[in-house]
Amino acid sequence: MKPALKRIAWGYVFMLLDFRINSFDLLPDWLGLLFIAYGCAKAAEVSGVKEFWTAQKAAALYFLYTIIAFFIQMNYSASPIIQAGERPEYNVTMLLVLIGQLIHLLLVYGLCSSIHAYAIKQEQPGLQNSASARWKVYLAFTTLYLVYLAFLPNIEANYTMAIVLIALAGFILEFFILLLIVTAVKLPYHKIPPYTDEPSS
Repeated sequence: MKPALKRIAWGYVFMLLDFRINSFDLLPDWLGLLFIAYGCAKAAEVSGVKEFWTAQKAAALYFLYTIIAFFIQMNYSASPIIQAGERPEYNVTMLLVLIGQLIHLLLVYGLCSSIHAYAIKQEQPGLQNSASARWKVYLAFTTLYLVYLAFLPNIEANYTMAIVLIALAGFILEFFILLLIVTAVKLPYHKIPPYTDEPSS
């Protein structure tokens, strides 16, 4: 079980960090998503926690999104960078950002619900509560962020500082999701035998 959870953790690290040399991403998101998808599939097989399959499907969907979004952006000149003092218009890039955030939210839900179910099965109430609490906080933050993006073109003020603060808060929340996965890795794994109605001899 630990190798599967470690793959998920490393995959999330690849998604969280962004190292570039001459615009070349050394830790591409799609590679991290492959790690997560593979790790979730193995975790589901080993632990019997079906929620890992949900996370695996979300990672696969996110992987497809990153590939499609990459080729779409190659055909449009719209920049994803919002310049200070300018009011952005709804364009292909803005739409891709919104879709990407929703899929990422689905992935985080899959991971948190998987760890929550895994913690219940392993009788780890601390991890169970952490998974539940961090998902609720992440959901609340992402909802506010999506609302902010939706109304961003109508905001008259300079919003550079707001974007910086949102990015910082988002990074901190992503880091806490990563810590949740790492905590699950460190816990001792106890194989739970499947339930049976047959009486023991």
